[in-house]
Amino acid sequence: MAVVTVRHVVVWQLRGDSVSEKTSRFDAVKPDLEALVGVIPGLQTLSVSFSTGPNPNNWDMCLISDHDSWEALEEYANHPAHIALGSRVAEHTLARAGADFEI
Repeated sequence: MAVVTVRHVVVWQLRGDSVSEKTSRFDAVKPDLEALVGVIPGLQTLSVSFSTGPNPNNWDMCLISDHDSWEALEEYANHPAHIALGSRVAEHTLARAGADFEI
């Protein structure tokens, strides 16, 4: 049986009319998101980035995480720390999109 790593990618549009306001919102959630590594079993890595490119149609914030398996991704999605943080992130965002795939 082959070892599978599952990548989880989420992008958000942040609330705010200015780059400064969006950056503040990003800064408010980034450390807590990245702190999930080591808390949720099967979560290998997690990084959060703010879009700095010139395209105004790009989404503002991107999370990329790698998980041991599809089951580990499900455990991450249902973990109380993730659920609690998801509610906080929602306060700072307007829209969310995501994708999950094997790498």
